[in-house]
Amino acid sequence: MVGAMAAALLAMLTAVWGCPMVLAALFLPDFLSGGRYSPLRHVTPDVEVRALEGPGVESDSYSTGRTHGSLVLVHGFAPRGKDEPRLREAASSLARLGFEVVVPTLPALSQGKLRIDDADRVVDAVVRARSPLTLAAISVGAGAALAATRHPAVAR
Repeated sequence: MVGAMAAALLAMLTAVWGCPMVLAALFLPDFLSGGRYSPLRHVTPDVEVRALEGPGVESDSYSTGRTHGSLVLVHGFAPRGKDEPRLREAASSLARLGFEVVVPTLPALSQGKLRIDDADRVVDAVVRARSPLTLAAISVGAGAALAATRHPAVAR
């Protein structure tokens, strides 16, 4: 009963005050709890995850269908790459904010190695993403993300 009342209240606040402010406030508990406590789920559509296909592509796309642009999320050291549970939860939370979130696997970084080749995976993810685009990186994944920005297809 309390959960249903809270969901109704959140839906009203979203309608009255506008989505951006309310969604931003609801994002923090969702993100910080790793999706275990998610009031954001009560006021946003379900997130659809789909594999992006192509030669040498290991990326997933997260979206609610109501996107205002793309966010390419580059992982740090993550042995399971794009399938790391905390990364999947973060991507889902960000998708609920209205991004199409593209998460590539960086093979070398998944093995704890820093290699310039991983920047190619970031470039591929950026090229596949929609505009407007945000590029975000976690920890040592920033190296591959920064290297990717030098590629002509990404620099624009």
